Amino acid sequence: MQSKLTMDNNQKKRFLTYDEQIELLNKKGISCNTEREYDYLARIGYFNLINGYKEPFVTGRNKNGEHIYLKDVSVDNIYDLYSFDQQLSGYLFPLLKSIEHEVRALTIYQFDKSNNNGLTHWSDVNSYDDTKDKKIIQKTINQVCINVGRSKNDYITHYRNKDEQLPTWIAFKVVNFSTLISIIANSKSSVYKTLCSRYRIQSRKILLSFLHCIRIFRNASAHNERFFSTRLNHRIYKNEQIIQLFISNFGKSPNQKYRDFFDLLIALKYFLSKDEFDRLASFLHRKLNVLNHLLPKPAYHYVLNKMGIRENRIIDGMFLDNDLDILHYLNIK
Repeated sequence: MQSKLTMDNNQKKRFLTYDEQIELLNKKGISCNTEREYDYLARIGYFNLINGYKEPFVTGRNKNGEHIYLKDVSVDNIYDLYSFDQQLSGYLFPLLKSIEHEVRALTIYQFDKSNNNGLTHWSDVNSYDDTKDKKIIQKTINQVCINVGRSKNDYITHYRNKDEQLPTWIAFKVVNFSTLISIIANSKSSVYKTLCSRYRIQSRKILLSFLHCIRIFRNASAHNERFFSTRLNHRIYKNEQIIQLFISNFGKSPNQKYRDFFDLLIALKYFLSKDEFDRLASFLHRKLNVLNHLLPKPAYHYVLNKMGIRENRIIDGMFLDNDLDILHYLNIK
């Protein structure tokens, strides 16, 4: 038998027709009166659009615990934020995938090179960093085996049928991004040093934290989750110059509980070419300017805050070539 609480919740969450959804929105204080807004609900869905992007427009709760919204907020406003987020995610996804593919290719090559040109197999604990705990290394190897076991790719089946050991370039190709990062974390020093050298990153800790940042945003984009406010659950290690940038210009320590989109920009500054990053910064600057004109000011500043960006001019400084130039730019503005 259902409890009264369960039945009450089911009644509150009952199916609503489009007309009933519109009536509910207007009752909540979110204007929805045009065919265009009706179409947004039909194409995107109430949950994805309204529940996904309403927070910047909320000012508090009434005595019944219901949200109170900014004056004159409409479904059009919420759609504008949704559209911005979709464009941001869509622009960055190919770049994040490209970084993943490049890091994967470099790791595969250097891993085999550091292991007698592939003669020491990736499933052998001796092919990894001998200063690491063997249990941690074995756990990484097990993760690779699980990933490979789930793969249905023809080239995996080919080796299974021949009962041959999978070469590194096959096994590491099919592992997920998280497992790839574990491989890098536990590989011999030449693997991570090659990556650090290529991307001008100062240490393995910073490299791994940047890769986790890229992974989390890549996954959010791939699964069509809200992108601009994605939070990172890994500590982002930074050199002293980046730490000072955060403290002096954003009034917060980079070791705060929440990490955000600005951390991704910092990581991409290292992984993208100058032209790629300049195009990204220009794109972001334009889209934020447009959003500033479309949203009520409190909602716009809420979005910036969630992204970890104090104001749009900060993006201008990201065009510069290195951390010291960024700091100099921000200090003289």
